[in-house]
Amino acid sequence: MPSPSGPEVVIQSFGYLHEVPDASGGALLVDLRQSLRNPADDPALIEMTGLDDAVISHVLETSGAFEVIVRTVDQAIGLLEVNGPRNRIARVLIGCQGGRHRSVVVASSVCQALAGRGIRVEVEHLHVDRPVRRD
Repeated sequence: MPSPSGPEVVIQSFGYLHEVPDASGGALLVDLRQSLRNPADDPALIEMTGLDDAVISHVLETSGAFEVIVRTVDQAIGLLEVNGPRNRIARVLIGCQGGRHRSVVVASSVCQALAGRGIRVEVEHLHVDRPVRRD
């Protein structure tokens, strides 16, 4: 059971080429592999991560990125409302191919939006420090 000062929402970014977090127990799973341009396709960005300004700009300027973020925020709030009466934490899992670029930017953006609404939220980037996978 979350403590009154603990998170209400926990967001994890990850890469499908690595270990996929367990989505059982009612987690919201967001798959970005087909919905947003992959910064790893740009040689200038491939070694950067979603914590770097150039990658953040690339992802947020991709057509549909804003809509994905807004929809994910709305779904996270809905999940929180369902879990809230049972004092359970709402989990949001956001994945892309390698877990270094798109998922990191979107997870961070969703975290900021939820925090801006007064929701206690934590974000963890599971694979941001993993080597680039080219498969």
